[in-house]
Amino acid sequence: FNKIDYKEPLEFTEINVTVLADVNNVTYYGTTPKHNITVEITKTECTDNMSGEVSPYKITVSLRTGKSNKTDTYTGCGRYLADQRFTGNWYIQTINGKNIKDYNLTIDKQPMLQFNAATEKFNGNAGCNTFFGSFEAKGNSISFGKVASTLMMCIDMSLEKDVFTVLNDANYNWNIENDILTF
Repeated sequence: FNKIDYKEPLEFTEINVTVLADVNNVTYYGTTPKHNITVEITKTECTDNMSGEVSPYKITVSLRTGKSNKTDTYTGCGRYLADQRFTGNWYIQTINGKNIKDYNLTIDKQPMLQFNAATEKFNGNAGCNTFFGSFEAKGNSISFGKVASTLMMCIDMSLEKDVFTVLNDANYNWNIENDILTF
């Protein structure tokens, strides 16, 4: 790598994006009067050659300074960082428009969902059984993987079924407003 000596941080205020869905690729382009940057994010397993950590994306950053034809290119591995507002407990109020109070709940089991944005894992309680899985949040979209759970038999399994149907291998747009998460 060449050492790039910048006296001030670079700020790209106008960013254009190209999404190639069929190849799981997103490319961002930015310019300033003196610089051009391209950030390419490709969904492919990437192993860090120093730590051995496996990430879901390969990242390539290319930076051209001035009018030269010389471009510095950097590659590495990465992942999208989930919005930190996800982290914590979210008590389930409604499922597909149905109020939680309409289900036959066990008194000591409040249905809830807990996210850890740093690890992209979630867990929770669906009124009887506990469950867990992984998620990926990019911008205002969230994708859930397969949901796994304990297998206790409960008086009313309808809430369990509805929660797992909503979360299992699902994709949503999300919004947090007034401390309420909706997707």
